[in-house]
Amino acid sequence: MAYSKIRNLLNKLFLSLKSHEEKKKIQKQLDLYIEGGCKPWSTGYSLFKENLIKQSINSHLIVEKFAKEIALDKNYGEFIDERIVEYP
Repeated sequence: MAYSKIRNLLNKLFLSLKSHEEKKKIQKQLDLYIEGGCKPWSTGYSLFKENLIKQSINSHLIVEKFAKEIALDKNYGEFIDERIVEYP
């Protein structure tokens, strides 16, 4: 019984380390995208776009603007393809 608890703790630790490494990798790609001038289809673009779309869909303010046909902020979706205005 004690062995299985230790094994579970080690597995959780390993998973958290893997997750931490994945987060570092993702952050590096996002940094490269931003430092590279936010060029479409460059390294990190897809991750940046995906995160921005998720944030927009989960933003009550953005969704309300779409629903009420209120103008979006001037720079909304800059450097991102058309999905940023199609999905919400």
